[in-house]
Amino acid sequence: MSTWRLGMIAPLLMAVHTQAWSQGFGPGGGPGYGAPPGRGFVQPSPPPWMFVPSPQPPAYQPMQTPRLLNDTPEYCEELLDDISSLRMRVAAVPPTVDTLASEGARLCQIGHYRPGIMRLRTALMLLRHER
Repeated sequence: MSTWRLGMIAPLLMAVHTQAWSQGFGPGGGPGYGAPPGRGFVQPSPPPWMFVPSPQPPAYQPMQTPRLLNDTPEYCEELLDDISSLRMRVAAVPPTVDTLASEGARLCQIGHYRPGIMRLRTALMLLRHER
């Protein structure tokens, strides 16, 4: 927008807002809303929804026992137990789950815990998806 147009619009907007302010058009409406600053300013009252207290979010329950996800043989056994318990709940176990679980168990037995856990967790994720 050119500066000439802005020079024409600004006084017009100022006149409209001054007239609306003096007549009391606004959130409160009526003559009690306020007056232009030249004749004494009356502070508008805040809307009533500002006084309603917001509900507090529920407190988080602390975990009973922290579960450490590290590369240990105990975690491999825990994942194998989870897989065997989920196998009983699934009607048709995909063949990839059997392959991943057996390969993960084999890797954990020979001491390669991280890749074994990765395969066991993938098998567990696939079983949970099948359920």
